[in-house]
Amino acid sequence: MIQSKRTKILCTLGPATDKKAMLERLIRAGMNMARINMSHGVHDEHARRIRRLAEASRAVNVPIGVLVDLQGPKLRIGELTPEGINLKKGQTVHVGGRKSSAPETWIPLDAPTLARELDRGDTILLADGSIALKVTDTDKTALIVRVTRGGHLTSRKGLNVPGRALSVPAFTTKDKADLAFALKHNADFVALSFVRTAKDVRAVKNALKRHKTSKPVVAKIEKPQALDDIDNIIDVADGIMVARGDLGVELSVERVPAAQKTLIQKCAAADRWVIVATQMLESMIESATPTRAEASDIANAVYDGADCLMLSGETAIGKYPDRAVDIMTAICRQSEDTAWLDHPVQTLHPAHEPDLTLRKSSSAQTAERAMVDAALVLLRESDASALWVFTQSGRTAQLVSKSRPEKPVLAFSPHQDTLRLLSGQWGIRPLHVAMVKTTDEMVTAGEQVACERKCARKGDRVIVLAGQAPTIGATDIIKIHHVRK
Repeated sequence: MIQSKRTKILCTLGPATDKKAMLERLIRAGMNMARINMSHGVHDEHARRIRRLAEASRAVNVPIGVLVDLQGPKLRIGELTPEGINLKKGQTVHVGGRKSSAPETWIPLDAPTLARELDRGDTILLADGSIALKVTDTDKTALIVRVTRGGHLTSRKGLNVPGRALSVPAFTTKDKADLAFALKHNADFVALSFVRTAKDVRAVKNALKRHKTSKPVVAKIEKPQALDDIDNIIDVADGIMVARGDLGVELSVERVPAAQKTLIQKCAAADRWVIVATQMLESMIESATPTRAEASDIANAVYDGADCLMLSGETAIGKYPDRAVDIMTAICRQSEDTAWLDHPVQTLHPAHEPDLTLRKSSSAQTAERAMVDAALVLLRESDASALWVFTQSGRTAQLVSKSRPEKPVLAFSPHQDTLRLLSGQWGIRPLHVAMVKTTDEMVTAGEQVACERKCARKGDRVIVLAGQAPTIGATDIIKIHHVRK
């Protein structure tokens, strides 16, 4: 049985999910989308995971969207010895430059130009801020630092320089190769890391145009500079990811909750998709049960209005990937059943914060939006049990999702890529129907599928929102339909 909920779950694939049987368990537990993290692994490895996911999706008969997460200008240290190194407070260490004969006092660096951009007194944070270094000197090829907060350091950990707007490009050479890989393997979404301005998002969209295609682009908000340009980023992006890990390191952890709530509200006002990510069930990488704080964190993201929640290491390398999804699904369902969804949290706007006040979308009210609103009024005011959306591109169903209807919404499409695009949309259950020639045939086909999947039964009254079959982008029909099967 597939677990049902309205908030969607995005799971990162990795060694813990490499068996098809595990992927099937994740789907049954409530996974709706899968993330391929291009910061780790190689293309052949990722290709195998995408193929196995497609097999599992067909076996369970549930469309699963694939999001390829580009690394972006993520600064990382290089390869250390397998056991890593222990850094002690007060210790002097060299970062970058030539390999040292004393590996316990040398940290390799994947960004050779970093030493030219930092000065004495700058702070460097490693491994999500758990280790802190203070720059004491630089020769423009390497940094000499003093450890101010020690810890155990292993290969490829992330590096942050709070307060510095570094010159590295957002869309790197590696990202361009990874984007070509994503398109070759028919990924459904592309996420760009460390977005700073709307220009960064446009760079990816322009690259997609050069490939003569388009994919939804998700801007990951991890830099304080992104908050300063957030309205423009939301305008140009198809979705936003609140990536709380690096955002908490760069912004300071106490400011993340207010940023999360306001970003979600801004996306709701602009009809944009929003994902909340990082450390949602972090303890379950090792533990079979979450902390109470993690459960509250998930619930609050649901109350705030997130469309989708993401699991990272919990499913990629964790000991209990399917159990983590099961627990997240249970928390989402319980949270959705409360009245908090009707009372969104007010925007927090402390003094000296970036301008995060809400701004309504500037686009004019369209006929499509008016059709959606009318169908939702009819759904709410009638005794209809559900809304059925027949869609070619998925756009109408996406608009329905952002209105947060209380009753079930089924989205029917003959196109598998459209169903995968809808897999992460709040409250939307995507279902495949055959291509037909007339609107009557379309509704009949939807009725058959809905009854087979136990989403409807004879005598149900449903609201149908559709266009003249098989036209794309022309939603112009609202009707009340009685299920006859």
